[in-house]
Amino acid sequence: MSKIQPQLPLDLSEPRKKPVQVVSMGDLVEGRRKRGPKPKDIATRFWKKVKRGEPDECWEWTGATWADGAGQFYVNGKETVEKAYRASFIINFGPIPDGMLVCHHCDNRRCVNPRHLFLGTQKDNMSDAAVKGRISSGERHYNSKLSYAVVSEIRILYEKGGFTHKSLAKKYGVASATISDLLRGATWKNHERVGLCDL
Repeated sequence: MSKIQPQLPLDLSEPRKKPVQVVSMGDLVEGRRKRGPKPKDIATRFWKKVKRGEPDECWEWTGATWADGAGQFYVNGKETVEKAYRASFIINFGPIPDGMLVCHHCDNRRCVNPRHLFLGTQKDNMSDAAVKGRISSGERHYNSKLSYAVVSEIRILYEKGGFTHKSLAKKYGVASATISDLLRGATWKNHERVGLCDL
């Protein structure tokens, strides 16, 4: 997995010395200012909604959150909403390149500590989630109709002969494609037979 770790500012305990005056994240990234009253500095407004800890601890977002627990940061009034950890990345490191995601080392969606953030592709993010056990698979998956014991039973019955994919599918109430996938190892890859006696 290729993680792109941005260069951190030397001191993250205080906002940047010369805050950029912006109205939107686009303004922050592109460095332009629109007409109208002098806007509040986004970085100052952002850090007021963060409970900071030690430099290596999670810095929790205390403002509004999405249903998934990630912070919501209103960038341009109520018109533009950004995930708080993405806003933290942009404020500290600049724009997020196209095709890249902001990922967490700590897996805490409320964390906005720049030291815990890194850039990665969707593939990197999914690999990271799998390694950390955040992706449900096998019988833990919400939509699973089979258990580890049943998968073992299906494999044993098929190896003994007398059952087709279609007959096993009918017996266990799943599609024959499901049986085919588990028998050839496309699904239930990490499953090894549990101690069932010969049937």
